[in-house]
Amino acid sequence: MNTFSPGQTVWLELAGERCEMKELIGVGAQGQVYRALLSGQEFALKWYFPGSATKQQRAAIDLMVQKGPPNDRFLWPLDTALCQGMEGFGYLMAMREPRYRSMADLMNREIDPSFRILIHAAIELVDCYLRLHSLGLCFSDISFGNIFLDADTGEILLCNNDSVVLDGEGVGGALGSPRFMAPEITAGLSRACAVTDLHSLAVILFYFFMVHHPLEGRREREITCLDVAAMKELYGDEALFVFDPKQGANRPVAGVHNNATLFWNMYPGYVRDIFTRAFTEGLRDPAARVKAGDWRTVLLRMRDQIFYCHKCAAENFLTNDGDLPVAEQPCWACGEVPIPPMRLRLGAHSVVLNQDTLLYAHHLDVHRRNDYSEVMAEMVPHPKKPDVWGLKNVSQQAWTSVSPAGTTVEVAPGRSVSLVPDLRIRFGNIEGRIA
Repeated sequence: MNTFSPGQTVWLELAGERCEMKELIGVGAQGQVYRALLSGQEFALKWYFPGSATKQQRAAIDLMVQKGPPNDRFLWPLDTALCQGMEGFGYLMAMREPRYRSMADLMNREIDPSFRILIHAAIELVDCYLRLHSLGLCFSDISFGNIFLDADTGEILLCNNDSVVLDGEGVGGALGSPRFMAPEITAGLSRACAVTDLHSLAVILFYFFMVHHPLEGRREREITCLDVAAMKELYGDEALFVFDPKQGANRPVAGVHNNATLFWNMYPGYVRDIFTRAFTEGLRDPAARVKAGDWRTVLLRMRDQIFYCHKCAAENFLTNDGDLPVAEQPCWACGEVPIPPMRLRLGAHSVVLNQDTLLYAHHLDVHRRNDYSEVMAEMVPHPKKPDVWGLKNVSQQAWTSVSPAGTTVEVAPGRSVSLVPDLRIRFGNIEGRIA
């Protein structure tokens, strides 16, 4: 087995210079990861075990180095590393900051981010899939070991990206982590591709919000030996969603799968509907899988419709998106029937106006529907009346507010408008109404 000593150097092909190896910081199935220094800057360097240092893996690393990362959420191979006298090769990547915690920490409740933070992380994950697929690539292998998140900001990092391959050119058979692979890969019938990635994405998102696997219910509990044949049946040939509306043979077991039942009933119907589609139609027909863009639409709606219980401050979700008074189910945390929150109606869509609500370009500009990076409005208290809240214009364009009585006022950038029922605000090419 190749092992480096502190101070030993490797040659970086693209940089054309040497990198100093420091201490060992991790060991995986494919190789070892070291802390490394290049021009005084700290990096991580993965060196493959001989059995994993194949020509195919080398070609994959060279391709990723050539293409570059889809965005800064990928700890992407930056350069190929070689060392005279050492068998195989490795690659250089950025060092993961300590603030990023693993998906395993999330599942074990060692970190407990808010729903808003979880949704932000999920949006970032979906965006990573969209960007990767747009380059003609697919993950092929993603699981808890690949995904890290900052529980305070919702920012994510995707690690171990050396499993990324050209779309449709993954190796056939058992490729990846069995509980996350598409059924057709588990059954040995398909190669990794963008369509199989969509199943893995749905599984990860189900874990994000239900803290449970979508295919593990009563049938999993009845398996006495979870061997290869049993896993092929459970996750492949006979996979069955735990909340399949037509077949109840794999429902969550009370006292065992409590997370699944608790969280499933907490979310609005449109969230349950998209997961049901992903794990019913999407299980049977790969072409029917939920696209990353559809997930993004649902996630943005979820974020817009969070509101806080007036009694215990727990996050709840709006269940009625219409114009009528909101008849909400009791708060999941304290059982209190919530006070209907103030909302901004934008066409057929509502945004709940909490004290921490932000409005983005995709809310206020019809030409920037997929742009959720730029904040254009924020909630602020009145400087002399802290119980009165307004919407502050932090964009570069003036708005026009129209009161219920018809009075028109310009809201210049940096200015705020106090919110009252039936107030209309024209945000350039879109109009909203306070409900």
